[in-house]
Amino acid sequence: MQVREIELNNAGKLIARKFYNLNSEKRVIEVENDDMFPNGFSDDVCFEESELIGDEYVVVRTKLSHLRYEPYKQFVEISNKTFFDKQKQKIRVEEYGHYESFVRTFTYDDDGFLIEENIDNFTSLFKYLKKKYIYEKQYNEKLKKMTKILKHLKYDNGAEESFSYSPSGDLVVFSRIDTLNIDGKINEIKILYNYNDDGNWISKTRYENGELLSIHTREFGDFIDDPFDSVILPF
Repeated sequence: MQVREIELNNAGKLIARKFYNLNSEKRVIEVENDDMFPNGFSDDVCFEESELIGDEYVVVRTKLSHLRYEPYKQFVEISNKTFFDKQKQKIRVEEYGHYESFVRTFTYDDDGFLIEENIDNFTSLFKYLKKKYIYEKQYNEKLKKMTKILKHLKYDNGAEESFSYSPSGDLVVFSRIDTLNIDGKINEIKILYNYNDDGNWISKTRYENGELLSIHTREFGDFIDDPFDSVILPF
């Protein structure tokens, strides 16, 4: 079975088509976003890999990164240090590379839930120097337990993102507010999601400053014939 996604603009005109596969749990296999790890180091590191250095538990990773478009210096060493406390909680990440250098710090509540993450960026790869993730607890009716959810994302350039979830933990409303540099006006993006029983979103409606911008819909099936010929568009 495949998933066919269709994007229409506010006039009902086709913008794009995409195709996805499903995993064994009937969930859509999304394309991963690598923006979080531009140097190639993932978050897949645990306390058991650490060693005690001073009074901190540290995992040190280094590697050579290939530099594109720089023929006289083809490789540079980059490093990632992940720090844990005695409760085996990740408390800090220090990463220094050619494409991005940053420090991430983590704050937990008394129950060990992550409630805040701060990123200090030391390079110009992104349009911010500081970014803050704010998390909250929410009871997940599907999992029958408290879970961590991302509620707000704040940037030092004034932009802010907010997230609302269903009782099953599915994202239902995403909004972003920022200031346009050209004229200083406030710009607001809002995206509304609807889901099927398997937890896959089946429609995504995007608004900009209260006006409809685009609609994404997903269909599930076996698209044996030419999928472009089988699409019926509402215009």
